[in-house]
Amino acid sequence: MNHNITIRNLTLKQGGIEFQQAVSSRIEHVRILNLFGKGTDTGISIKLSVDLRISDVKIFSSTGYGILFQESVGGKASTTTSFDKVWVAHCRVGMLIDGSDGSYGIVSSNISNSIFEYNTTGIQIAGKVANFSLRDLHFEQNTENALAITGDVNLVLENIWGDKVGAMNISQTGRQSGQNVIYLRNFNIPYKVNTAFKGKIVTD
Repeated sequence: MNHNITIRNLTLKQGGIEFQQAVSSRIEHVRILNLFGKGTDTGISIKLSVDLRISDVKIFSSTGYGILFQESVGGKASTTTSFDKVWVAHCRVGMLIDGSDGSYGIVSSNISNSIFEYNTTGIQIAGKVANFSLRDLHFEQNTENALAITGDVNLVLENIWGDKVGAMNISQTGRQSGQNVIYLRNFNIPYKVNTAFKGKIVTD
């Protein structure tokens, strides 16, 4: 378990940062570049975090994930994690938010003031993700999806901007379909909802 760790003012190439059970820790003013190859293609990997703050981070060029944010089997919920002023570009998946490994999911976390561009998918959300907000984000030239949602989610998306190259694709839900609600406020990119999604879309 990682308690009160701060990583600051660092540039990494061909390797990233991994935090497991990080509590009250910080990643600030970090640049991560050129992530290629098996086991070295993720910029920041996070599992079971509590009160983790990530700010002013740039991740460029990955054949895998820019940021991988997961729950972990057998653990408690990942909660109160924030990402602010994150810029992720030229990755296969800019960020994967994955609450599918354990029984609790990812709760009460947020992304703000960030850019996801020139990725195959900007942000992918899977598994159980609740009380999660995305605010003041810009998506550009994400070739398949700006946002891809495939899980049981309770989300707020507010002040979302981007071009029309990659839409938000809401494709399916899992077991808790009655709890799936996505709130769209000042949402300015195209989106499509598959009939397999059984939740609600609430617009302002």
